[in-house]
This record gives sequence, structure tokens and C-alpha cells, in this order.
Amino acid sequence: MWYCRECGQQNEGKFCSKCGAEFYDPIAEANGLKNDADRYSFQRPEPPKKKNKGLIIGIIVAAAVVLLGILGVVGFFAFWGNDAEEPDGTGIYYYVSAEDGHSYLYEEANIQSQVMATLQNGSALELIDEENDIFYYVTDHNSGLSGYMRQDELVSSPDDVISEDEDEDDPGVDIIGLYYVTNTKTYLSLLDGPSSDANRITKLYNGYMLGLIEKTSDSYWQVYDYNSGETGYVLNSYLTDNESNVKAGVETVEKAPASTKIVGDYYVTGTKNYLAIRSQPSSSSNVEIGKTYNGNLVGLIEKTNGTFWYVYDYSSGLYGYVKCAYLSVNAPAVSTQPSTSAPSLADDEYLVTGTKNYLAIRSEPSSAEEVEIGKTYNGNTVQVLEKTNGTFWYVYDYSSGLTGYVKCAYLTK
Repeated sequence: MWYCRECGQQNEGKFCSKCGAEFYDPIAEANGLKNDADRYSFQRPEPPKKKNKGLIIGIIVAAAVVLLGILGVVGFFAFWGNDAEEPDGTGIYYYVSAEDGHSYLYEEANIQSQVMATLQNGSALELIDEENDIFYYVTDHNSGLSGYMRQDELVSSPDDVISEDEDEDDPGVDIIGLYYVTNTKTYLSLLDGPSSDANRITKLYNGYMLGLIEKTSDSYWQVYDYNSGETGYVLNSYLTDNESNVKAGVETVEKAPASTKIVGDYYVTGTKNYLAIRSQPSSSSNVEIGKTYNGNLVGLIEKTNGTFWYVYDYSSGLYGYVKCAYLSVNAPAVSTQPSTSAPSLADDEYLVTGTKNYLAIRSEPSSAEEVEIGKTYNGNTVQVLEKTNGTFWYVYDYSSGLTGYVKCAYLTK
């Protein structure tokens, strides 16, 4: 306890709270200690400073303004960025699996609409909505685009994706010899059985190379057709193992050029309805494999003779012979569409459109390669016998005479 030197007031502080004089410690002084700064480290306390409430409030207000500004900028970009956000997905993924090794993302649920992206087999797409039986609305997270995909070219597991063949010319069967079609007046039928009553798979023309699989009987052999990739049976009397002996009725077959190098471009012009693309330089309707129209561009490969040239048709992707009288270096001043004078379609008839090479005709409503029995091409007309489901329709193909299932996405009015 300390004492004030002036008034004797007791206090625990160093200075008297009554008169302000310095206190002293009698016991400390009796022991020879001083009442100064070397014993007491504290000094007279200064009155407490008043807090600047105005400054604090100003700082708080400024911080609030900055925070609101940041939140406003974030909200602005979030609002205006909504248009760029991907649609809400379902978490369900599909994988591209197309026979051509790729498919297309369309702007609308129609194969005639704008193509937004080309997607290779195996590309993962998130399902947004099952638009209909033919198209799904999906998002490609790789490109950030959302659009429509044909559902028949999507699979639910990457294990089911069609793998690209390492060798497209490999028939996948044991070949014991090579033969060539010869001496037919029109064509040789490739049949699905060793009998004249069997169904025709496709047509084989003089000069076609066939791989012999088995000499099934005295009349029929099982062969692989390198042109169509089909396996079936043919009459062996129309085969020769010597390519130089190939004949077509009266005249020798002119083989397609070994090279497919394009040496010039020409326009189709002057046709009434269409220009036939043919597998042989012949006017026979039996060798027609496709059609091209006025205004379409073709690439010249070889001027075969004075009537037929061998070309590549850019619109259909087909190689074949066309009549050169209907080709010009100048673009015609006509519509690129087929003439409106062409016969109108019946209610049950449809045109084949949008294929890259051909539309497969199948014995079953399945995408499996082994059920393909023939081919039809862009511009051909088919009669729909039954709308089997959202992917396949059962049709009669006028060009080949075959009845089977085709993908309805490639049929239009």
C-alpha cells in the first residue's frame, strides 16, 4: 500500500487520486529504495483518447460500397453469361458409333439442317432430351456445342462403338482363289443361297473381281464380292480366273481407271431430270448406281471414250461413268435441284437423300453389317411397305428390285 506525501491518502496507484501528488512506499524507503522510475516503470497515466467514430463509420461504409460493387460485377457477368451456359444435362452419356466412322451434330432435328460439328466414333455426348424416335438433343462438352444427333448412331457404352477396320479390303473370310465375272449380257446375281430360287443380294457386272470361298456344288460357288463387300453364291459358268479373258456379251469390258486422281471439274447441265452414274460405260439401266443433277459439280478422272467419262460426283460421293455430252466447264443458269417436271411421288413413295455413299438395304431392322443384302443410292425412289419403328422402315427399292429394311432418316418426300 502506498501513501501520498502531501495528504496521506492511501492508494494502490503511484499518484494520489485526490491531490495528484506522488505516493511513496514507507517500507521501500526504509530499505533504502527510491520512489523513482528505476523502481516504478509506469508513469502518470494519460487520460484515455476518444475514439474517432466518424472515421470508423467511414471505413465501414467504404468497405460496404466496394463489396457491393464486386457483387454487382459478378452478378452482371452471371446474368449476361446465361446465354453461353450449357443446358442442364441428365448425367446420361452416349457415344458416337456410325458406320462411316463419324457422325454429325445438327442445328435442328433434321439431317438437311446446318451441321454444327463433325464427331468421330467414340465421342462422348451428354443427353439433354430425347427429342423423338430419330433424334436426341445432346451436348458435346469437348466443343461446348449442343444440338441434335441421330439416335441410331449413338450407343450407351464405349465398348459398343464400331471400330474402324484396319484393312477395308480384308473380306474377313478365307479366300482360296480369285475369279472375274465374264460373258454376262447384263449382270450376274449374287444370291443368298446356292439355288436359282434364292434371293439376290446384289448385281455383279463383267470384270468384277470375286474371291472364291468354296466350290459349293457343280453349278454354284460361294464367293466374296470385292466391289460391294458382300458374300454369297454365283453360277460358276460366268467366272474366269484369267482377267484378260473377261468379256461382256459382244464387247470387252472397260475397267475403271486404277487412279482416282481428279484432273478437272465439270458441271452437270442440260439433263431433263438427272444424269445417271453407271458402274460401266454403258447405256443399260442395269448398270446405274446413282444419280446427279443439273448444276452439280463432278471431278473428271478419265475421258474413257467419246460417250462416257469416268468421274467423281461430289454431291453423292460416287465414282462412275456418265455421259460426257451433259458435262460443261461453265455452270448452268438453272436450279441445282431435280426438274419439277419429274413424276410426283405417290403417298407411299420416298426419295433416298443425304447418304455419303449408299443406303444399305437389310434383311432385318438392325445396324449389324451381316444383315446387309443390297444398296440403294441418293435420288433413288423406294416404296414404303411398313414404318417398322423410329429407325427402320420396310421398303421396296425400285432400282435394285430388293425388299428390305432401310434407315428412315435418309428418306424424304
